[in-house]
Amino acid sequence: MGTELRDVPTVATEEAELGGRRDDGVALAGNGFDECGFTAAVGTEDGHVFAVGDAQRNIVQNDVVATGDGDIAHEEKVGRIGWKRPGHREIIAELRMRSKSAGSGSGRMTTMAEVHLNLWKKHLGSVPDEVWAQTDLETLVLADNDLTELSEKVGQLRKLRMLDLGHNRLERLPDAMGDLKELTSFLYLHDNRLTGLPSSMARLRQLRYLNISENLLTLLPEPVCDMSGLQELRATDNQIGELPEEIGRLSRLRELHLRNNRLTALPDAVGRLDELRQIDLRGNPLQSLPETMAGLPKLEKIDLRWVTTLRAPAWLEWLEDRGCLVYW
Repeated sequence: MGTELRDVPTVATEEAELGGRRDDGVALAGNGFDECGFTAAVGTEDGHVFAVGDAQRNIVQNDVVATGDGDIAHEEKVGRIGWKRPGHREIIAELRMRSKSAGSGSGRMTTMAEVHLNLWKKHLGSVPDEVWAQTDLETLVLADNDLTELSEKVGQLRKLRMLDLGHNRLERLPDAMGDLKELTSFLYLHDNRLTGLPSSMARLRQLRYLNISENLLTLLPEPVCDMSGLQELRATDNQIGELPEEIGRLSRLRELHLRNNRLTALPDAVGRLDELRQIDLRGNPLQSLPETMAGLPKLEKIDLRWVTTLRAPAWLEWLEDRGCLVYW
């Protein structure tokens, strides 16, 4: 089906195998560590895991749907809005119909179409208020909509597990982002104009995947270091010049992607990331690396390609002898 499972980031594969704590087995992933392109892992009811690659395009294959940068993929329809490109009036009418249906009976079961909303590349300009009335939503895709601001009303979506705000023009996020405490799976903020994150986002301690790549960050935002549940952090293609010692708090982190920043060194605290499997440091003007990295017990891969300023420390050879892949 396009991409082999080895190309799917660990978090996505595990999410699929676990069924994403839902029967549909939703699993999501961003750009792969090996430049494999956007991928999505999908778990079926029988426990089998598929991978769908090249999801920059909409893919419909064997009832598996991958839409918009691979940011959402599952086996069932994400609702009629995800299957056509209606105008703004049709979108609002559909949202009102969804709200009316959701409120039609307190004992009625919520359907798949009511918990997943895909508004990818609808050229909205701003998010219709009707979206914030969909309080049963668990996944919301607002990528590629020329958004310049996000309403505080986003905090009303208390059941969200995944939120995609990528490929917009956002310069800031509202404090209400910190109210999304059920945001446990994925948060995509890549390709915006963010210079920081609101301090309230430090409350997102269950979030497993955060993508803040391709923004205007010069420092790793402080709230990130309080997201203790993070397993994968992507902050590539920014202007980050240093990492705080507090990054050592991310004790569950497995993948750290920092390609194309302005890092000249890493803090000793990186050596406290005992669950770290992969670290991508390509394209940084590194002058040194902390020796504490040699003690990372589960490190499988360190990528130093396009780094021309670093003299290889002796312990890199020791890591290779141990079985860690070192790309130089």
